[in-house]
Amino acid sequence: MASSLNLGTFLVSELQTLSTEARRKHPEVKEAAERVIVVLRGIKGVSTSAAISAELRQSDEIIRPFVLACKANSSNAAGGTSSTSAKLASIAVQCLQQLVSAQAVSARSVGETLQTLRAASAMGSEIQVKVLQMVLPLITLYAKTVVGAELVEALHVCLDLQRSRDGVVSNTAAAILRQAVEEVFERVAKDDKESSENKESEGAAIGQQHQKDAHFILQDLCLLASDLDPVLLQGAAGVDKRLVLELIESVLTNHAAVIARHQSMAQALRERLAPFIVGFFADTASFTLAVRCIRVVLLFVIHLHATMSAECEVFLGILARLVSSDPLLPAFYRVLAIETTRQIVEDHALVSSLYGQYDGNSESDDCHVICDLFAAVSRVISERAELRATDASNTAFPLATAPDAASSTIAATAQDGSCDTLVVSESCGVRIPMYKLLDKPDAPSVPPTYLFSQALATIAALADGLASQVLPSASMTIGSETVLRETLVYERSEKVSDAVLAAQIWPDLLPAFEFIVGVRLDDQMFLRVLNSAGKLVCVWGALGLKGPRDALLALLSSCARSATMLTARNVLCLRESLNCAKFLATALRASWCPVLSTLQAVVDDMLHHHQLTGASSGNTATSASASASASASASASSSSLLQMPAPLGGSAADLLSHDLQALIELVRQAGSEAYLWVIRALVVLGSVTSGAPVPEDISAVICMDNLAASTATDRSAFALAQLRALVVTGDGAGDAVLMDSEAWRMITQHLLATAVFYETPAPIRTQACSSLADIILAAMDLVARSETLLDKGASEHFQHLVATDDAQRRMILPLAQLMTGDIAGYSDSERSKFKRLIEVRRVALDTLHKLLQAAGHSVKQAWGVVFDTVESVFAVQDDDAESVKQPGLLMRGVFPCVQLVCSDHLADLSPESLRRCIEVLRQFGSQRDDLNIALTAIGQTWALCDFFQSTSFGSNDADKEEQDRAAPELASTKLCCKDSSDTGALFSNDDAAAAAAAAVDQAVQLWKTEELSSGKEAVRTRQVLWILLLQALASLGRDRRHEVRLGAIQTLFRALDACGQSSFDTWVWDAVVWAVILPLSAHSLHERARIFSSSEPFLSEDIDIDAQAVASRSGVCVEDPQRLLRRQWDETAATALLGAAKTWSENSHSGQTIWRIGQASKAWAGVWGLVARFVVGSGSNAVERARERTRESVGAAVNCAAVLAETTCNNSNSSECLRIAWGSWVQMATLLTDVPERAPADLNQDSDTGAPVVRQDNLCALLKLGNKIASSLDEGKMLGHSDALRLLELARGLLLFVDVPAASLGTNDDSTPTKLQGLVLESVALAEKAEQALSLRELALLAAAPYAIERYTSRSEPDIFSAKEGPPLSAASALQAVVGRAQTAFSLQLARADYLQSSGEIATAAGKSVSVSLPTLRALGVAAVDRLGAALCSEAGDAPLLQLLLDGGWQDAVAAMGLHMVHPLTAASSAGGAARGSEWFVRAVPLGMLRLRDDLDRSAEKKATAVSDALEQSWTAVGTALAHALGMTSDDNGAVQPSGGNGGAQQIRMLDAVVQASLAYVTPKDTQKKQPFDECPMEMGEYWGQLVRVLERGARTASEPVVLEQCDADGPLAAPDAWRRQLALACFRWLFHMSALSDAKTEVAGSSSVAPLWVARAAAHALVRQCRAVLQSFVADKRLLGRRSPMPAVRVELLRSVLRDIAQMHCREGALADKSEKSDECKSAGGFRAHAMAGKSAIIFSLYDCLVDLISVSQETAVAISVQQCLRRVSVEIIGISLNLN
Repeated sequence: MASSLNLGTFLVSELQTLSTEARRKHPEVKEAAERVIVVLRGIKGVSTSAAISAELRQSDEIIRPFVLACKANSSNAAGGTSSTSAKLASIAVQCLQQLVSAQAVSARSVGETLQTLRAASAMGSEIQVKVLQMVLPLITLYAKTVVGAELVEALHVCLDLQRSRDGVVSNTAAAILRQAVEEVFERVAKDDKESSENKESEGAAIGQQHQKDAHFILQDLCLLASDLDPVLLQGAAGVDKRLVLELIESVLTNHAAVIARHQSMAQALRERLAPFIVGFFADTASFTLAVRCIRVVLLFVIHLHATMSAECEVFLGILARLVSSDPLLPAFYRVLAIETTRQIVEDHALVSSLYGQYDGNSESDDCHVICDLFAAVSRVISERAELRATDASNTAFPLATAPDAASSTIAATAQDGSCDTLVVSESCGVRIPMYKLLDKPDAPSVPPTYLFSQALATIAALADGLASQVLPSASMTIGSETVLRETLVYERSEKVSDAVLAAQIWPDLLPAFEFIVGVRLDDQMFLRVLNSAGKLVCVWGALGLKGPRDALLALLSSCARSATMLTARNVLCLRESLNCAKFLATALRASWCPVLSTLQAVVDDMLHHHQLTGASSGNTATSASASASASASASASSSSLLQMPAPLGGSAADLLSHDLQALIELVRQAGSEAYLWVIRALVVLGSVTSGAPVPEDISAVICMDNLAASTATDRSAFALAQLRALVVTGDGAGDAVLMDSEAWRMITQHLLATAVFYETPAPIRTQACSSLADIILAAMDLVARSETLLDKGASEHFQHLVATDDAQRRMILPLAQLMTGDIAGYSDSERSKFKRLIEVRRVALDTLHKLLQAAGHSVKQAWGVVFDTVESVFAVQDDDAESVKQPGLLMRGVFPCVQLVCSDHLADLSPESLRRCIEVLRQFGSQRDDLNIALTAIGQTWALCDFFQSTSFGSNDADKEEQDRAAPELASTKLCCKDSSDTGALFSNDDAAAAAAAAVDQAVQLWKTEELSSGKEAVRTRQVLWILLLQALASLGRDRRHEVRLGAIQTLFRALDACGQSSFDTWVWDAVVWAVILPLSAHSLHERARIFSSSEPFLSEDIDIDAQAVASRSGVCVEDPQRLLRRQWDETAATALLGAAKTWSENSHSGQTIWRIGQASKAWAGVWGLVARFVVGSGSNAVERARERTRESVGAAVNCAAVLAETTCNNSNSSECLRIAWGSWVQMATLLTDVPERAPADLNQDSDTGAPVVRQDNLCALLKLGNKIASSLDEGKMLGHSDALRLLELARGLLLFVDVPAASLGTNDDSTPTKLQGLVLESVALAEKAEQALSLRELALLAAAPYAIERYTSRSEPDIFSAKEGPPLSAASALQAVVGRAQTAFSLQLARADYLQSSGEIATAAGKSVSVSLPTLRALGVAAVDRLGAALCSEAGDAPLLQLLLDGGWQDAVAAMGLHMVHPLTAASSAGGAARGSEWFVRAVPLGMLRLRDDLDRSAEKKATAVSDALEQSWTAVGTALAHALGMTSDDNGAVQPSGGNGGAQQIRMLDAVVQASLAYVTPKDTQKKQPFDECPMEMGEYWGQLVRVLERGARTASEPVVLEQCDADGPLAAPDAWRRQLALACFRWLFHMSALSDAKTEVAGSSSVAPLWVARAAAHALVRQCRAVLQSFVADKRLLGRRSPMPAVRVELLRSVLRDIAQMHCREGALADKSEKSDECKSAGGFRAHAMAGKSAIIFSLYDCLVDLISVSQETAVAISVQQCLRRVSVEIIGISLNLN
């Protein structure tokens, strides 16, 4: 086809062809063509198509050739069309088509053109098609021209060709006709638009003509449809009615709005078409017309219901009637009607409009066409009872058959008419709806389920529409979920029609859904029905229609249940119910109960059938992997779930768990209206399951009649799990619920009731307890995050709770209720069923502990509730029988909470809470169920002490000064009697102690009720808390249990020691002293006295009788209860008094705070009085006092007094305090030593063991104490003559305390004064400061005291005084005089000893009788002589010493010392005394004698002789003392036994000291002035031989059988044998030293000088003999044991020690050489032996044979190495060859 640009060229070419073809037969055509060619050539210069078209439109001649060509063909039509004419017509039509398309035909020629086309329509089909192609362009391009007759002509062309038998032409004509008609109405629409836009039309007449054309065309179409003759389209008579209805449908489809705007057109439809349709459906008709008529009805309803209301109402009524199955009409009518209804309903805006126009129109009350229509549809659903599955009586939504079997099932049903196995699907096998079958002449057959499926689809569409209109305006978005914002009042809602419609149709829809439940639906249809039901529930819920909402929701819930195994459809029904519940979360209220009940039942069923593998009813929170899986599954399509095989799989369970979690999450976010009702419903369900009562406020709003109790009581309850899940989350999602007080109340109330209800099943009780614990912990976590939440904008209610600290109290209160079982909200009868079960209370305590661990710092003002919970453990009620049977269970559960508070949360406690904490610790310490807890509670008080001392709660020195000025009245003003003049008696008797205790109790009660304030400036608060804490410890210090009171007392005084100086002010110290220390100490002494004075075997309140009985039955050896009790109270009193003494002592320095307390002197006197009472007892006579004394108490009491004596008194009352201390000491010493002569013999013996009570160490400590106090008096210039005299008298009484058994006093201590004796000497020294003469006389008495004791003991003159070789008788007489005076000084003690001697015996612990044995006091005499010598001798020269010797004083001292050393009664000395005495004697006496010997050159020979005799006597005494001290008897073959009972270490030290002193005497260090003795001095001749024998005898013990046997035995050596081994080593050491040269390897400490040769010779031979004995004994024993048998390690070590010394020793040259041995054998050896024996290795040569024997038998490597060392030395030093013996 030619384009617009070459239109002229195309026309010229075609005109030339036309001219050529027509030149012979049609010249007129030829001429016209040539004229037009001329015209075309005239406009050849125009370049654009528009210009060409415009030029061509100016001439009417342009179409002339073409019109003539077509007429030429028409004229030949009767006779047949020639080929030329046909060709001319074809060219003409083609050119006309181009001209019309290019709008090149003039308006005047349009009519002629149409006539030409109508004429050409009679030609062939090819030309007819081209003619039809030009009709529509003429109508559209020439809209202003083709009107009226021209339009009718154009339509006639289409109508004529539509009747063609050629299908192509006919169909094309019908299509062109339809488009042409539409174009006519499009012109009207365009005109209307221009008119509405106020655009001026080109001609009003044209617009009116368009409307007229449209009106007449529509009218003619309606007339044609009604089988009437048309008005305008005369040629349309007899046209196919189907075409007419299609044209009407087309007009209504596209231009219904035009018809509605023009009344004439609507009137034409109303008058012509509507009656036809009404009449049509009143009778039967063909399927083709019925389809088209029903489509027209649909368009009427859709587009013209507003304009043609009455007609549409009639049409809707017709649809309702057709849907209702009129038996007189064909079946396809009903199908078409239900399909049409579905189309209407799918457009919910239309439905809403129709309902508002008809049923909802208030002016037409009797109109209910829409409701009738839906009722008819509902009846379609429920009328086919045969569709319900025969096996579905108890099954909702029975499973359909396999999808691929659907078609075969339908076919089978169509054949046999059976519906038993029918499955309803979306299409039911119908691929195309019936109303779309326009080309079908007859109605197709449809399955019997098709109507049912269409009705379901209609209801579903209605549900979708209602939901789309109602829900958006009433919903809101919470997270990813859409929920109902508020319930609409449907009469006043924005969508009134929809709301009212939903409200009116539910009675018809509910039965339909009830019927649907039993029908077999395929998966797609099932999902659609399920979705529809859910939407209707939501719609009805949004409109506040509780009845239908709950009914349909209950139906959905019932579908979730299964009689057997759950299927996927059951789960989907449940999920849909949950979806509805999610949306209606804010409006369900009490209807939550059936929903959650169904959910609970499904979960129980799944658990019962082991289908719920991914979640548990007891815990909806799954693991991370399970949650991820559930989330992924939840996003999957429902169809995938339906494809799962039955029974239900695990992924569906995950889906259900996920949905449940989503529901809980949504409820939390939906607001209080939602979660409060959910909580109420869960409470009801939980109560039904557990049997616990329902709170009254909940039972009043929720009906429980239709709720079935869960049978799953053997596992966790669903309701409790969801209550927990509602608030316990890991991300803070449950914060809103926790903030809500009402929600918190209901949840905790129900969980509490379930936990304490006595009939609750055990698993549910456990779950309730754990859930409550988790909820409380979550709540406290919320409180801990309160600051963050407040910043983010928490609720005002929560802000108020946090601001008032009620939040913490509210969170912890349930724990207290769980402990007490007191729960509000229930009737009295219901509360009577609540029991305090121990397992529940333990959970409460565990929860409290976890809470304090996680959020203890957030408790704040709720600590009172915490302590209420803790203290409830101590409250025992009637129902606490289980707790009574199992003591300590709750204690062990609650005490960790107290520990946690004390360790981590003291800083968070208010002063009042701190006071309660102190009281709680006191209660735990005093409880008797668990001793360990009581002891730990005492230890926890130390944490309070640390806290009180800390910076945040302490005070500095300035603060304490301010506190002192502002402190209230001191406690001492009420606790101390100011009128008491006897300060020493304060607290020293029972009456005073009882009165003081009563006053203290009264003061403590005032402190416990005193109001405390907070803050660092609360000085009074700190004071009260400190004293309450210390008073609590003091209270526990009075406990009957020894461990508790002892631990409390120790902790008390440790606290005072650590915190007193830094934290206590004067008021606190005053209260501590008067209300704590003194009463506690007095109570300890009082109870101790009660125990000791009791005549009963033991006291039931003090001894655990049950424990004693059990121990006795078990056969366990139990200590005597009375003895145990006394020992425990001894320890208690000792701890209390020692702590009191140390406290006073340690706090008397820094600031003297303790001295500023009220009545400080009386308090000081009270402490001393209690200590004195503890030392001597509280009896009225010596016997009663002695009964209260024990070994432990006396020692501890003296220690307490010693601590007090250390106190430095720097205050103004120091003199008074010293006098109090001195008086107390004098009282103690006097009462202790003032023993009547005829007192019982066992006065100082323990009644149980017979052991001495008062021992020497006690006497020493007491005397030391007196010395210290006397020294302090002397420093203060207050020690007078009477004080010194009293001190010496008491010292003598303590020195000779004859009631103390002699064995315990070390009576035979010969070398060193005992400690007591040393203290007596100190007392003498102190007396010297007061009066020197008194001191010298006392020293003389003490020096003679040993002789006095000797005289008394022997009852005659000792042998020493009558010896033949002794001093002259005159000297002995002088000594006797001194001894007499000393005996007079000790007369009282000797008289008591005489009475004891005459009375028979003293009972001992073993029950044997022993004679009274007095201490000899010989060491004291030596010390006294030493003191006298020190006093008489000075550094001025030797004259004082020589004068003393000449006057006899020196002789007396030396004689006394000699008597002490050589007396027959001499035994092993006491520890330390002999060593010091020997050392003094060896060093001091020989030094003095040396000085005297030096003076002999200047003196007469007589004087030198006297000095020499004295020295000889002294050295002899030393030797004898040494031998006896080492246990060496006169029998040299006897075994060496340690003397006395004091061990061997002291003897070894004495040996070292004596030998060292002896060597120093004969080997002077200054060799330039003094040469060593070439031979033994005359005065030491006897002594030195005795010394060598002692050393050799000691070394011999290494090879004696006793030692060898012990060395061979397994295990450690016994003490005597170990001592012998040490003695042997020591003797060997000295023998080696004395025999060797001065060498570092053989030196002994303090003895580095070379001994004289005579000393070495005396020692070397003894050394060789003893070394040989050791080696030979080892070889002999080794041979007996065998070479391969190892020797004991002790034996080997002894041998190694000897070998090592042999190898290292350099022997003194000539020490072993024997000048008398000059045999021929030696000479023949070439002098080798003489050389060897004179060399340094002489000892090795002497022992060579023994060493060789040792190598042959010993396998010990260490021994072999030592022997090799010896042999190498011999080879090098003697032979000159270095031997390799490896």
